[in-house]
Amino acid sequence: MAYLSSAKSQFTVRYPEGGETTVEVSLGKDLQINFSGRRKAHILRILLPSKPRDVSMDDLTLSEGSAWKYDAKDQRLIIKTKEFGAGHYTITLGAGAAASQ
Repeated sequence: MAYLSSAKSQFTVRYPEGGETTVEVSLGKDLQINFSGRRKAHILRILLPSKPRDVSMDDLTLSEGSAWKYDAKDQRLIIKTKEFGAGHYTITLGAGAAASQ
């Protein structure tokens, strides 16, 4: 689960079977999430106060409902990814919304 505590943060996931993935998160006009290292299927759960206007990965718009959904009750954006290329997400925030800290 991603909680932003500053404009930029990163963490590394180390896998028991070997390898690692680094995730870098930055918040500006949009929320940017970049993966590097080992590529594995993943689910992102991001605390957002309102539904994003758009979610894209590697410059391709992801389909709401199949690739991502927004749970208004829990204020969570949930993105499910099985395969990816560069691993660059852009989440276009709704008017007046910012990722919670």
